[in-house]
Amino acid sequence: MPTYKSDNSQMHGNTVLNGWMVAKGQDKVYGIMRSDGHVFNYVMCIDEIPRVGAGCRYFTMEEAREHWTKTRGGTQLGDETMIILDALEALHKIRNGGAV
Repeated sequence: MPTYKSDNSQMHGNTVLNGWMVAKGQDKVYGIMRSDGHVFNYVMCIDEIPRVGAGCRYFTMEEAREHWTKTRGGTQLGDETMIILDALEALHKIRNGGAV
């Protein structure tokens, strides 16, 4: 199967991203950009646990909520982050566990 490398990379089959995130089959990883430019995504990992990736951060959803509540709680950025996490969870669910 061919492999493509470009500004708009295409994946075929299962692809491991960053050594631990797995995009399977027709998964498309879009992410959601926060107002400060950080892009949040929610992707299944090789250990079969979905994780939130944002910048250098990689958390389970529970860890993500705990981290951003602790570091951004009570701020506009914190409120925005919780909305993004809610959206990632909802999209992951309606996509039957697919990447977001």
